[in-house]
This record gives sequence, C-alpha cells and structure tokens, in this order.
Amino acid sequence: MKICKTCKLELEISRFAENRKVCKKCRNKAKSDGIKRRIASGEIDFDVRLNYWMNRAILKDGRRHLTKAFLKERALEGLKKFPYMKFVHINENKKNYSSHPFSASLDRINPNLGYQEDNIQVIPSWLNSAKLNCPIEILIPLLRDFVENYENFKKYLEEIITGDLSV
Repeated sequence: MKICKTCKLELEISRFAENRKVCKKCRNKAKSDGIKRRIASGEIDFDVRLNYWMNRAILKDGRRHLTKAFLKERALEGLKKFPYMKFVHINENKKNYSSHPFSASLDRINPNLGYQEDNIQVIPSWLNSAKLNCPIEILIPLLRDFVENYENFKKYLEEIITGDLSV
C-alpha cells in the first residue's frame, strides 16, 4: 500500500505509475487540467494547425474528408499522450514551422494509406520524423532501450554538455 501525495488516499501499489508519489487517477486529472489551462491561456491555438492539417490532407488525397472537429479530437488525444506538445503559429521567417521537435504533427499510421480517420494520430514531430527515417521494428526496441536506460543517458548528456568525459 502507498499514500497518494495529492488525494492522500492509501491505495494499492498497482494504482501508481512506477516511481511516482501520485496515483494514476490524480496524475491524469492534473494532465487534463493542465491542457485546459493551456488552451484557455491561448498557449495552445488549434485553429492554425487544424487548418494546415486539413489543407495538407486535401493536397495529398485530393478530397476534403477530415473535419476540424475530428482533427481537434485527435489533437486532444495526442496531448494526453504527449502533454509537452506545442501547437505553434506559422513562423514566416522559416520555411518549415513544424521543425520544432515538440510541435504537433499529423501522422499517418500506415504511410501507404491516405489521411483517413482510422489512419491518423497526432504525435510530436520528433517521433513522426523517427518513424519516417527508421523501420518500426528497429525504432520500438530503440525507444524501449532509451526509456529503460534514461538515467544513464541523461548522465552521459550532462557529461557531454559540461565537457567532463572523465571515466
């Protein structure tokens, strides 16, 4: 048994994510509240990005079949999985405003199919690029290994940044 730092309830360990002091229910509520706060403050502006995605789907598929409401629903689903995603405005000084690794990207799950409702998801652009450049059978074990060894990877990056590569 473990006590949640937020709701103060004593719950089974299985109700907590690994190495967390807050139960899954409280953590999900906090994520949802954070997303609502970002939308209300204007930090997340869906309209520009949704229009861009709709036009991209029309250009690629030659027909208008994705609605703004559907794309917004997918964007909210993506934000729940990747709360750090950004919905940025077009930057006129750059050719590609999606170049930020955390910007939201419309991904075709199967690249051989078009922009169909059952074939799209909203993910960060870094992940979409990784899917494009790396076969999925290599990418999944690579990401799994990264997550499992995150602390070692973080330490290694700090050593590179500080220049302290002593053993």
